[in-house]
Amino acid sequence: MKLSVKSKKNPNKVLDQLYTQAGDVCNAESLGSIPCGPQDLYNARRSAKEAPCGGGTSSSSVKIDALWMLLGKAKSDEAAFKDNKFIRECRMHPDFLTVLADERQLKELELFCTNASEFCVFGADPTFNLFEDNISLTVTTYRNLKLINKETGLCPVFLGPMLMHQNKEWKSYSHFAHTLVTEHPVLNGILACGTDGEKALIEGFSRHFRYAIMLQCFIHVKKNIEKQLIERHVKGKNKNDTISEIFGKQDGETNFKG
Repeated sequence: MKLSVKSKKNPNKVLDQLYTQAGDVCNAESLGSIPCGPQDLYNARRSAKEAPCGGGTSSSSVKIDALWMLLGKAKSDEAAFKDNKFIRECRMHPDFLTVLADERQLKELELFCTNASEFCVFGADPTFNLFEDNISLTVTTYRNLKLINKETGLCPVFLGPMLMHQNKEWKSYSHFAHTLVTEHPVLNGILACGTDGEKALIEGFSRHFRYAIMLQCFIHVKKNIEKQLIERHVKGKNKNDTISEIFGKQDGETNFKG
């Protein structure tokens, strides 16, 4: 059934072929030798499409060779760069999780995200299934308050620590925050975290960044409100007027605040 994903035959013909090969209902060795119906075929084809190339491992597993290479790299970096290692943690069980952060990133997070007199938002954005084997990447950002971009007049955005992970529950994000605080304890004083509103991320971060206010991305807030209005059958001009009342609007050269 999995091999038929490459076939151009329609599902009914594939099922007929499978029944014939198994000896039909009367001559099949067991009920497990024949498909129960079209849904079995659809499930098998979907599984084949989601599996990594070669189909040797399931989509939820990580190739052992790649993990050993990563662990070896982590140990060699630890020996060579004791004061500035990049792979802070790498684990295989119960699920794959790796925390990446160098010393400069940790110190600048302290400098720009924990000072109450002048601080920026510590942003986090999960990018799901970026790699094969169902591995996701959560990237963090912050603004370097000592620099100004001449073109925009704003402080430039810098990349912060990153998390590679399989599990997308709050425990993974909590472990990420815990590792950062363990490596640089002052980071438990981060004052503001910006997310896309994902509950698991907010719950995980809140357990270790205890003083941080959890902010949601402006664009995501606007999209969420638009979605809610549509679900409540507020559309067209009424929807646009409501959005303008909240977020403001640009009319020619005049900017009306919300």
